[in-house]
Amino acid sequence: MRAHRNNVRKYLSFDANKNFFELTAVKVAFGTAGLLAGVSVLAIILNSNVVWRFDYQGLNHLLTVFKLPLGILATLIPVIALLAANHRSVQTKEQIRVTVSNNNFVNYFRHVEQFDKFIEARPGLKNYVSNKSTLHSFLFPNARLGDLAVGSEVEMLELGIIKMIDERAQKLKSVPHNQAIKILDEIQGIAEGHFGEIGLKVYSSSSKHSIPVPGAAGETLNLTDGDVARLFKEIGSTLSALMSFAGFDASFRPHSEINLAIYKLIGAPSLKLATNNSGDEFQYEIKLLD
Repeated sequence: MRAHRNNVRKYLSFDANKNFFELTAVKVAFGTAGLLAGVSVLAIILNSNVVWRFDYQGLNHLLTVFKLPLGILATLIPVIALLAANHRSVQTKEQIRVTVSNNNFVNYFRHVEQFDKFIEARPGLKNYVSNKSTLHSFLFPNARLGDLAVGSEVEMLELGIIKMIDERAQKLKSVPHNQAIKILDEIQGIAEGHFGEIGLKVYSSSSKHSIPVPGAAGETLNLTDGDVARLFKEIGSTLSALMSFAGFDASFRPHSEINLAIYKLIGAPSLKLATNNSGDEFQYEIKLLD
């Protein structure tokens, strides 16, 4: 039943691209009124002793005799006026939609162009960018629809990544050396994987030392100068660069917990790791979230 009603509604809908008299609703209105008027005229003629006179008395009397069909036809005037008003409203709505769509299209590409210039004007930060288009799509997911604000999910996702890193960083205190290297490898993987997906890279201009990660797979943990602090500092600097790029939206203000995490990451205490595995207890403490 509901499907039938939807089909009827669709059949009688107003198409902004059609001429008014091409609309099905208008044709139905004319057809219904004409049919009812025609039936009533036929009924009057067949059931009345109508004498056809074409003088002024006969013509005036004609109006009286056929008052009903004329009244039916007269109802078409307000109905057609109502349908015409509705059709104009639909056309106006469509014109507004097309205008907004065109404006959004132009504004989107202008926004992308200006964002590109925004990055290029910051040589100290653009080294963190691996894909400008991906980064723009991440920061401004609704830009094609005309919403040029930083996406509401950006901060939530970054806080989630910070929490994941923090949970692992908390395990670095008082664990065997080999296990700590595995944890650091996880932290590095989370950071590089996440930033890589959004068009950034954990950037460093210094050479990195490869430290074996215990296990059969034979992975390596790459730490700049072999320093644990440099891993956290690079993650913090990349996150800071992301917040700076989000600042392309002048109304954007990073969440206080993100700013705190950046501060703690960049200020991480130094600790050099040797390339040989040790069973000694690992002592390193950093807490990103209060």
